[in-house]
Amino acid sequence: MNNLEALNRFRGQKGIYFLIDENKEPAYIGYSSNIYIRLLEHAVENKKKFKTIKSYDFTGVSDKEILIIEMYLICHFKPKYNKVVFDNFNYWFWSLPDKYTMTIEEIEDLISDIINKNE
Repeated sequence: MNNLEALNRFRGQKGIYFLIDENKEPAYIGYSSNIYIRLLEHAVENKKKFKTIKSYDFTGVSDKEILIIEMYLICHFKPKYNKVVFDNFNYWFWSLPDKYTMTIEEIEDLISDIINKNE
């Protein structure tokens, strides 16, 4: 994506975003409190090649939970530009030191609801 003006639609957005490659596969998945600024950083870095961007608004989800959701999506899709430490989300999730209020099933349901709402 070379046209920086196309990024304007992301001004003020917070959430999880996907950089989609030419094969319509996620090339990178990230979370940002300001997607517009983060996408500008990606454009300046020019290391990640992508064709389109998709973002999802997780309003009302706690910061702890959004990070779990981001890791779940990275482990699920295994984008080429994300460095995945764990291939198995369940192993990563259950090794967390803190207890979280969401179960894996609730995470999957929330992701499904958000994606369906945004499609």
